[in-house]
Amino acid sequence: MVSKKKYRDILTERERKILEAVVRDYIDNAYPVSSRQVHSKYMQDISPATIRNTMYLLEQKGYISQPHISAGRVPTDKGYRYYVNTLIERCEVENSIYEMVERELFETTLDLTLLVEKAVKLLSKLTNELSVFIAPMYTSGILEKIELISISENRILMVLEVKSGLMKTAILSIDTEIAPRKLALVTSVLNERLAGIRLGEIIDTIHERMSDIIDDVVIKVIIENAPAVFDMSCIDKVKMSGTTNLFRKPDFKDTRLLGQIVSTIENGTIVANIYKNRKVRSGIVITIGKENKREVMKDISVVMKDYLAGDEKGFIGVVGPKRMDYAKAIKMVRCFADVISHVFSSR
Repeated sequence: MVSKKKYRDILTERERKILEAVVRDYIDNAYPVSSRQVHSKYMQDISPATIRNTMYLLEQKGYISQPHISAGRVPTDKGYRYYVNTLIERCEVENSIYEMVERELFETTLDLTLLVEKAVKLLSKLTNELSVFIAPMYTSGILEKIELISISENRILMVLEVKSGLMKTAILSIDTEIAPRKLALVTSVLNERLAGIRLGEIIDTIHERMSDIIDDVVIKVIIENAPAVFDMSCIDKVKMSGTTNLFRKPDFKDTRLLGQIVSTIENGTIVANIYKNRKVRSGIVITIGKENKREVMKDISVVMKDYLAGDEKGFIGVVGPKRMDYAKAIKMVRCFADVISHVFSSR
C-alpha cells in the first residue's frame, strides 16, 4: 500500500510537464509564473483553468509556492530538485563544446596555477556564474621527475613533476655561470636520489641525501630553497572567478548576504562540505538551497564534478542562485572536469 506521503510525491505526466514549464520560465525571467503564461508559452492545448488547477495541486505537494496572493508561482527547493533529477541524465555535452574547451586548456602548461587561472575564468564566462576550482589533495604527492633548464647565465628554471600529474616551476639564482653539461649532471643526480620520494620527506631529508655533494653550487642553492621549492601547498587550494556575475543577478539584491556567501566559499566552509559529501560519490553532484546545510547558503545552488590529476582527485563547479540555468551548468561542469582529467592523463 502506498503511503499518503509517497502518494503526494507521485506526479502525473501533466504535473511533470507543468512543473518543468514553471521552473524553466522562472529560470529565464526571474518572475513568478502564472497559469496564463504556461498556457500561452508552453501548453496551448491545455486550458488556463486546467493548468491553474494543476498548479494548485503542485503547490499542495510542495513543488511550487506562491510568494504573494496575486502573484504567480515559483519553484521550491523540492521543485528544483525534481527538475534537476529528471534533467541531469539528458544533459549530454556537444562535441563542439568539448573541442572548444580542449583547445583552450591544452594550450596551457600543466603548471597547476596557470591551468586553474584559465579554467575558472573560462567556466565563469561560459556559464555566467561564479566558478570554483578545488585543487587535489597533493600534500603527500610523490616526486616523479626534476628538470633543470638554464634561462640566463646565472638563473635556472627548476621544473617538478609529481605523480599526481601536477607540475610546479621555480626560478633559482646561482652566483656563477653553469655549463650545460654540469646542469645535466646535477639533474641526473637529483632524479636518482629524489624521484619516488614524497615531497614532505624531500624537504626534511634533502640535506642528508645530498651530504656528499653539498659543496656543489647548484645543489647548495636547491637545498637552501627546498622548503619553498618542494612545497606545493603554496599553490592556492581554492580559486574562484566571476564574483561579479553573482552581483548582477536579481536574486542577490542584498549585497550583505552576497558578501557572506562569497566569504563562506573563500574561507573553505563549502569546500569542506564538498570533500565530506564526495568521499564515496563521484560524477555530477548538485546541492540546492537548504541542502547546503548552512543558513547563508539557502538561496544558492552548487553544481560540482570531480576530476582526476593522476591518482589525486579535485573538484570544479559553479555556484549560483537556485534559479541558475541547470542544463548549461551541468553540461559545462561535466565538460571541464572531463577535459581537465584528460589534460593530466595525456602526458
